[in-house]
Amino acid sequence: MGFEDAFLGIASSTNGTFIFIFNIPDAQPGLHLVKAHDTFTGISTVANFTVTRIDTLGITADVGMLYFPGDIATICTLATLNGSPLNSTTLLLQLTLTRPDGSNVTLTNASIGGGVFKSA
Repeated sequence: MGFEDAFLGIASSTNGTFIFIFNIPDAQPGLHLVKAHDTFTGISTVANFTVTRIDTLGITADVGMLYFPGDIATICTLATLNGSPLNSTTLLLQLTLTRPDGSNVTLTNASIGGGVFKSA
């Protein structure tokens, strides 16, 4: 068995059929070939296999280093998908702040453009 020109392993045939499970090697999105070759009979076959893209979500949060009692914490968050900024129509961002006493508060977020959100 092969994926493009990479050898993946050997499958055993039973009554002319076989099952072969494999992990896709690192491959670019698009059409690729899965190849099977029977070394005893010389019969070969090729099947199309489509690798789809994998979306990568990036979240980066920035907050001040030091706050004093009574200060308002402001958090800026950058949200991207495959390197492109997300906006409030494509992303539901929910941040929860854990206070020193262990209680939680859900922060209010506002999109300020370019995938950047401000929370307080």
